[in-house]
Amino acid sequence: MDLNLLKGLDALLEHRSVQDAAAQLGLTQPAVSRILARLRTATGDAILVRAGREMVPTGRALELRDEVRDLVARAESVLAPRRRPRSCDVVARVHRPLPRRVPVGGRADPRTDGG
Repeated sequence: MDLNLLKGLDALLEHRSVQDAAAQLGLTQPAVSRILARLRTATGDAILVRAGREMVPTGRALELRDEVRDLVARAESVLAPRRRPRSCDVVARVHRPLPRRVPVGGRADPRTDGG
């Protein structure tokens, strides 16, 4: 499944308008109309139907709305760049074990040296 189809469906269901969905997505109106056509083919449902001057979601579209919004949000969070840790974030450090103490005037035995 194309993530752009899910994003398009999310925008169409939010705005109930091809023109407004296109503006949100940064696409042309014909591009969003093609997305709607692909969605209709993929789902076998009209998704949005014209009722007078507005577009109304079908029952199937309403059933999908929350799941689509969740999937888009999850995909965006997965693909978002990692944030840099702030000074208050916990940062784990891995330390090498300290070498065994060396007797005064002596040398550490390399076989027992922890480093």
